[in-house]
Amino acid sequence: MTGPDAPDAVLAWTRVADDPNGALLIDAGGRIVELNETAAALLGRPAARCRGRRLLALLPPAAMEAVRRALPGFLASGRLRDLEVTIDEGGETRLLLVDGLALRCDGGAFAGARLAVRDATRREARRAHEADVAVRAALSRFAAAIAHKINNPLQGLVVRLELLEEDCAEGGADPDLIEKIAEGVARIQGVVRDLPTLQRNHEPAPEEAGAPLHKVLAETLALVEDPAAHRRVALVLDAPGEVPPSSVPAAVVRDIMTALLLNAVRAARPGGEVELTVLADGDGGTLVVVHDDAPAIDEGRLGHVFDPFTGCEAGRGDDCGLFVAFLLARRYGARLAVSSCAGRGNTFKLLLPSA
Repeated sequence: MTGPDAPDAVLAWTRVADDPNGALLIDAGGRIVELNETAAALLGRPAARCRGRRLLALLPPAAMEAVRRALPGFLASGRLRDLEVTIDEGGETRLLLVDGLALRCDGGAFAGARLAVRDATRREARRAHEADVAVRAALSRFAAAIAHKINNPLQGLVVRLELLEEDCAEGGADPDLIEKIAEGVARIQGVVRDLPTLQRNHEPAPEEAGAPLHKVLAETLALVEDPAAHRRVALVLDAPGEVPPSSVPAAVVRDIMTALLLNAVRAARPGGEVELTVLADGDGGTLVVVHDDAPAIDEGRLGHVFDPFTGCEAGRGDDCGLFVAFLLARRYGARLAVSSCAGRGNTFKLLLPSA
């Protein structure tokens, strides 16, 4: 960046050599004019091989796309704050945070920018560790609940089987005993039904890589059509065809949404409606909203909706679908929340991060 587009005074003011963070100076065409050794190390190249090259050309595709999405806002406001850029190199993934300040000529035309780059990999690792600790604690509570939930019907089954053996020895069997045994088995099946989801390999299959979100949601709705029809609950989808891709694998989104929709269908009034809406989030992510017309969740239970064996429908307690959905969302960097209002039903919001 030389000549009228970048006066010497501007270059002197934006010297980057002594900046403690990674620092770069780029011209109006996006080429690197100057950078310090820290920035060069973060880019994975010697400084001499970076100068004069376009910054985008030095970034991997995912990082390049993140910069391109942030560019219009940066040009409009002249500032960039904590843009997350992920770089994979040599089997190691690094998270970089980029701040930027636009440089302009006297006439106001864009002349380039000064960028500050920080390595936030350790911070992200710490966040991942904290999330892992939280998940482990939740699984510990889950294991205790599992033991309690399964042990009770098993003890009942043992007693009833002993009685059945006595009846068979006497030449007859009580049909009520057989029915109660069947009910106990069904309860145990309900408890363990959702457990495989926690251990499933959610690495995206080649055919699912980059699967459009609206397609995944439509497929999920198809999975819950039968239970919805049985309860005469209408399913309504409001999703635009163009939705930004998410870093959450399609299989994970499908599992989370199946749990949310099944819960909504079971809780909805017979003949009611469950609405699924997709909205753009201001930070580049996608907000998926599931709303039902069920009675409002009691305020005392609202904070425990994602605990195992809670659910939303009155009288239900043998389900861990919402718990599994919450753990999956947390594991993959998504956020899941619930709100409830008397007379207006219940709303679950899943915020999916952008790819």
